[in-house]
Amino acid sequence: MPRNLNTFLTGVNNSNLHVLVKQGSSNQCGGQIPSEVLKIKATIMRVIIIPSLAKNWKVLEENLIFFDSIQAKLTKLMARYPCLGLDLYVDLLNAFQTSVFMHIEITSLENKLYGSDCSTVSTILFKTVMIRLKPELEFYNLVLGKPNLSAGEKYNTAVIDDILLMLEVPNVTFEQMKNFITTKYTPV
Repeated sequence: MPRNLNTFLTGVNNSNLHVLVKQGSSNQCGGQIPSEVLKIKATIMRVIIIPSLAKNWKVLEENLIFFDSIQAKLTKLMARYPCLGLDLYVDLLNAFQTSVFMHIEITSLENKLYGSDCSTVSTILFKTVMIRLKPELEFYNLVLGKPNLSAGEKYNTAVIDDILLMLEVPNVTFEQMKNFITTKYTPV
C-alpha cells in the first residue's frame, strides 16, 4: 500500500494529496502528481512553514517577497490541475501572509509604545493597515536601504531589474539574492 493512501472505516481508499513524496503519489484524477506541483509544495514548506514552525519571524519577513510569485504559480497550477486540491495551499499562503503582517504591526506598535523614549507611552497610536510595496522594492529597501525620495534619490533600475530576474529563479533564497546584489552593487 502506498504511503499516501488512507483507508477509512468505510473501506474506501483515498489518496492524500498533501504529500511531498513523488514515489507512489497519485491524485484523484488517477495519474501521478506532477513534479511542478510537488516543487511548489516543497517551496511552500521551505519559504513559509518551516520558518513559521521555528518562529523565525525575520526569515518570514524576508520571504514575503516570494509570496506573490508562489500565489501566481498556485493559481496557474489550480487551473491546470483542478482536482489536486491546491486551494488549500492558497488559503495557507494567505493565512501565513496575514500572520506575518500582524506580527510586523504588533512589533512596530510595541516599539512605538515601549521604545527608549518614556514619553511614547502617553502618545496616541493609530492602527493602520500596513502598506506593502512590490516585492522587488521591499527587497531593495531591506538590503540596500530605502532611497531618500524627498532628497531626489531614486531606486536604481538596474538593481530592480536584477532583483526581478532573481525572483524568477527557482528555489532561490533571500540570502542568495542578498549576496548577489550586495556583491554586484554597493549599498546606497
